[in-house]
Amino acid sequence: MNAKDIVTKIDERFFKKGEADKAKEEIKKILNDFFGSEKLETTTDDIIEFLKQIWTRFSIGKYVDVFVDFAKAEKALYGFAENYRDHLMHLFNIHVMGLIIFSKLLEQEEKKVFKLLKIEKESDNVPFPSHYDKPRRLYYLWCLSSTFHDIAIPIDYRKRLVKGLGKYLDYFKIETEEFYLKFPFMTPLDINRYSDNMSKLFASGIVLLKNANQPTYQVDNYSASSYLYFRSVLSCAMNMYDHGVLGSYFLFRSIEELFLCGRNLNLKYDLDLCALETNGRIVDLPADKKKWDNLLLEEFGEDKEKLEKANRKYDFTRGETKTYNDHVLRQDVTRAALAIALHNINPDENPKIFPLKFSEFPLACLLILLDELQEFYRPEEVVLTEVVRCREFPVIDIKQRTLNSEPHIQIKISFDLEKPSGENEIEIINKYNEMLKKDFKTYDELVRYTWNYTFEIIEKKIAFENKEPLEIWIKVTIEGKKPNGKKLEYKSPNWTDIAYNSVYL
Repeated sequence: MNAKDIVTKIDERFFKKGEADKAKEEIKKILNDFFGSEKLETTTDDIIEFLKQIWTRFSIGKYVDVFVDFAKAEKALYGFAENYRDHLMHLFNIHVMGLIIFSKLLEQEEKKVFKLLKIEKESDNVPFPSHYDKPRRLYYLWCLSSTFHDIAIPIDYRKRLVKGLGKYLDYFKIETEEFYLKFPFMTPLDINRYSDNMSKLFASGIVLLKNANQPTYQVDNYSASSYLYFRSVLSCAMNMYDHGVLGSYFLFRSIEELFLCGRNLNLKYDLDLCALETNGRIVDLPADKKKWDNLLLEEFGEDKEKLEKANRKYDFTRGETKTYNDHVLRQDVTRAALAIALHNINPDENPKIFPLKFSEFPLACLLILLDELQEFYRPEEVVLTEVVRCREFPVIDIKQRTLNSEPHIQIKISFDLEKPSGENEIEIINKYNEMLKKDFKTYDELVRYTWNYTFEIIEKKIAFENKEPLEIWIKVTIEGKKPNGKKLEYKSPNWTDIAYNSVYL
């Protein structure tokens, strides 16, 4: 599958008007890097620029600098940090895989897709001049979840990076320098608030509040027991510097700093702003922000400096801060943060959390699924060279169907790995044997073992009960051939071919 074919499958309604072509071209450029040049430096720069645009648009742009600093040092980890795997290209790949899945679903029956994914259009009460429709809101949630889920990886690897660099520099008798990454400071009060939001959502699941003026998925009643348990899990994970849980907190903090703490540089997103004062003159701002452009142009003309220096006055009786908290922070941000926190939690150590139900947490389940499956275009330490074990973007087939009058999603993903040759194959086998304490004789054996382990983890993390609407089928080959001549695949226990009263749409 070439880059053009992949990009054409992405639904343009995910993007703002006039931005679809540009966004698709950026994705295609990165994919062409993967398929063609294989220059890691070029690809890394392109992905950072891609993430920068997404994060700036969605108010988490401050983290770009953190990832830029990490990306500069990341290549050192391939040789210095034990078992290190790329995470920058990983974010991009998961993001694009998700967009393809959503796009193919929306080609079928939209209403049922949005019901399955628990997506409604953004509430008209949100105090911004425009509101997300269903495709844009889905895109927003997926951007936060997919591109941000490994933002705290540098914290996981910081000590190993410094240790690895130290070994290298000691060889040349060079003093090791501190590797500094600046993440936002959080107080126990911040952490308590974020944990509370995620724990309530985990305990209740994502439910549709039908009695609201406008239907919306929000936190309803929740079980005190599961709430308290999940709070404890988050606390333990935080103490262990789990990058998923840390990343969820960073997402909350970044957005809070822009919208709830201090003032937002963009007037229209500065909550409860009611007037501007300049040269002793008060310019009242109406509640309807769509009227601001003409008013500000009339009062300030093109003098942006004068507009920025104007004193701002606020009126909390407008209720915009509370509305933002209730309809954006407690819904979308908490939902994305919960998915990020869940993706790295160990199912063996936390059996009361898993397996997650797609019917309760659809986007979190998809993030976990794609995170476990992302095995292509991902340099790693075990090779020591920029060799990638899978040089083809996976083939993704989607079917939406009904079973007992309920909508179901079937996702079939096919991977075709490239078999390394000569010394690379021997090096990979030897390093995996050393890492896993195994005795693989062939690359085929290694592939079979690692993918069966991946299938095992997926089944532990995601519930595939008969009534659950997500069904998956994963197929793996090596250059079109079955490993060891045997079929290598995973079908979820609830997978059903056309049978009973099921009908493909």
